[in-house]
Amino acid sequence: MLKKKTTYFLLAGIFVLLIAGIFYVALHHKIVDVSEKQPYRAIIHKKLQTVNRALLTESSMKTFGAFEEIRFEINDYSEMDTANLSYSDIPVGSVLEFQKAVEFTNAVSGLRSVYLIGTLSTKPNASVLYRWGAFKSICLSEPCDYWEHRKAPWQVEINAKRYFED
Repeated sequence: MLKKKTTYFLLAGIFVLLIAGIFYVALHHKIVDVSEKQPYRAIIHKKLQTVNRALLTESSMKTFGAFEEIRFEINDYSEMDTANLSYSDIPVGSVLEFQKAVEFTNAVSGLRSVYLIGTLSTKPNASVLYRWGAFKSICLSEPCDYWEHRKAPWQVEINAKRYFED
């Protein structure tokens, strides 16, 4: 009788650990270095001068528990509702230098974005984050499963090329 109870407790413990492991894997953010992939390889460790208006805000990624050491985020004016937002302008002619590109996969939604991590000449002692790259896995017409990049503050023209998964 005692052996049977021990077996049940052991099986219940293994089941609980298995379920906990599944939840951890399913609800854990994934961050992968993609600095060597195009188009990021072409801009990493290069000084990029801004030619478009942009703004600097407190990083929203802290909410996700990711990139907690990064205080500021670069945003495009076209994306932001600045009415209730504390921000500062990034002057045209400012210099950006990114040291790393990381792919961030949201644990809940599975949405994938690439964030560039680097410095901004107007904030020399702080790291900045810029989201540049969104994975398009849902689309109305083929082909799907590609990366697309919006016009960045340092670009005169948008990079309309689609980057497909390897």
